[in-house]
Amino acid sequence: MFVCAVLIYRNGLHIPYYADDYQRVFTNPGEALSQSFSEANFYDHSYRPLETAVLAFVQINWDWDTLPFRLINILLHAAGALLVFHALRFWKINIWCAYGAALFVIVSQLSAAAVLGNDTQSQITGSLFSALSLWLLYRYKVQSKNTYWRYALSVLVFFLALISKETSSGLSLAIAFLAFAIQPKQNFSLRLKRASLIVLPYALCGIVYWILRMNAGSASPSFGDEHLSLRLGMNIPMNIGLFFFQSILPVSSMTLMKALHYKEWLMLTGILFFTAIFIAVIGYGIRKSSHKSLVKGLCIIIICSWIPAILLNHIGELYAYNSIFYIAVIFAIGAEYYIKMFVLRSKQIFVAAILLLIAVGISNSIGVNEKASSMKIQGDRAAIFLPQIISFAKKMPSHQWMYLVSPKDTSFEYSMFAIHGFRVSGLSDSLVRFFSERPDVRVYPGDSSECAQVAKQFSGVAFTYDPLTLHIYPMRSNFTGR
Repeated sequence: MFVCAVLIYRNGLHIPYYADDYQRVFTNPGEALSQSFSEANFYDHSYRPLETAVLAFVQINWDWDTLPFRLINILLHAAGALLVFHALRFWKINIWCAYGAALFVIVSQLSAAAVLGNDTQSQITGSLFSALSLWLLYRYKVQSKNTYWRYALSVLVFFLALISKETSSGLSLAIAFLAFAIQPKQNFSLRLKRASLIVLPYALCGIVYWILRMNAGSASPSFGDEHLSLRLGMNIPMNIGLFFFQSILPVSSMTLMKALHYKEWLMLTGILFFTAIFIAVIGYGIRKSSHKSLVKGLCIIIICSWIPAILLNHIGELYAYNSIFYIAVIFAIGAEYYIKMFVLRSKQIFVAAILLLIAVGISNSIGVNEKASSMKIQGDRAAIFLPQIISFAKKMPSHQWMYLVSPKDTSFEYSMFAIHGFRVSGLSDSLVRFFSERPDVRVYPGDSSECAQVAKQFSGVAFTYDPLTLHIYPMRSNFTGR
């Protein structure tokens, strides 16, 4: 699985830091490593100690080379695929379907945002530890004799999921659901009492996590109008719909968004038709399956895995990675019916279904390659920009802003995969001040109107770049504040 994942992600093994990644580039990685569990991240005030420790260790030993970190991400991703295979074989799902589901985890374009990011390991570990915690609890509940070690290990892995990333908190609801659902048929109050006893150690772990988080000075979630603020409104059903569509989409989300941007209606029609056929085939297979109750339970767990991300004002496909392992299991259950068609001598149905599933695998692999190549372009541009920005920062007048004005660009832009202009250098402000030894300088990337608006309050010098050579140079007319 690891070798397969390395081959699939080969074009993204050396993506440099850019944009949000700069919040995980430490000017003193040794200090970041020693304080990873006791202090929140200085730049964005997040509390993700496992990722911070690993990133700091990599930066101590390999400086800004992202290959070691990427290989760790791929290894963790492959471990999740192996867990899917193991679970399906435990449920006696056809071995070829189990292989197919594990391979789907590896090649799914839904995984690209997590595996390819330089500050997204927390999403991978949070999802992997969440799934493993649920699996260990499930095995304890269905095979309780002499398996208390599974229960204890499940609680420990639950804590690892929490300290991986705050979006793993939805696991608490999934744990409660599983503890209540897998019980002998008894009256409701007795089942609730027993489930509460099962959940109690997990709740204690949750309390310990929040105490650590608050003592570390991490920012707390809040309601508001900002992108990453929480809101109770129409954003919730819209986010659920977006996550669902992202999960079932058998082609690259980048391809879909490009088609929307350039109004390529024929391409859009083809994508929607392909998606509809894929879901119809899997849906019919699930309908014929003897594992429908398992699918229902997995659907509930998928919804839990999307909490609290579905409460945000703005979501990215990165958060949908939380559900990848459960989605792969559901797809395998739906595909098993068509394997049986071969045994029942309905070879035409079998061949048609297999060809469709192979096409889905190929389209997902192409999607991963598209996203990896695009992110490599963004990272390479940022790597060319940053030394030039630092060089100009050293020569800036005292207490001035550097306005990085992006040339006009009407091309496609989407998430972290396709970013215009100087936005790849966003959030590099602290690094620029440190390496230029100019703590009085501020860096602001944006288009001309955005920079002009900010310059009404803070005077500074404007820079732009040549799109062909990526050479940065001062603009003739500088911005001056009031």
